[in-house]
Amino acid sequence: YKRQVHGVDTEIYSLLALPDQRIVVAARSSMLFVYSKDGQVLKALAGDKPECEFQGAVLSPSGKLVYGLTSENKLACIEVATAKLQHVVTLLDEAGRTITGMSSHPFKNLLTVYTLDGDLMLWKSN
Repeated sequence: YKRQVHGVDTEIYSLLALPDQRIVVAARSSMLFVYSKDGQVLKALAGDKPECEFQGAVLSPSGKLVYGLTSENKLACIEVATAKLQHVVTLLDEAGRTITGMSSHPFKNLLTVYTLDGDLMLWKSN
């Protein structure tokens, strides 16, 4: 799906509904955007490097954190309320391998990451 983000056509990878009727949009951009239900940009959430593009995102079970997958196979954990980058984790550092998707458990702090090679990785946080 393509949409204009700040006047530029871009691919949208994830749309995440927050509990308070806001929406987090992960598009081919160096930022994740929080929109109101009326379509206004309320906040921009940035990763660790401006040149990295987000390729997907999922919410924590509480909806307080967004886990954004970057083009460098890193996971950026960003607090939605403050837009503060909490952690950056390298998920895969082997050359030539690409993470193709991720999913989070709706009730537990579990994150699943999978690759085109068929590898499945589970990440658990406290």
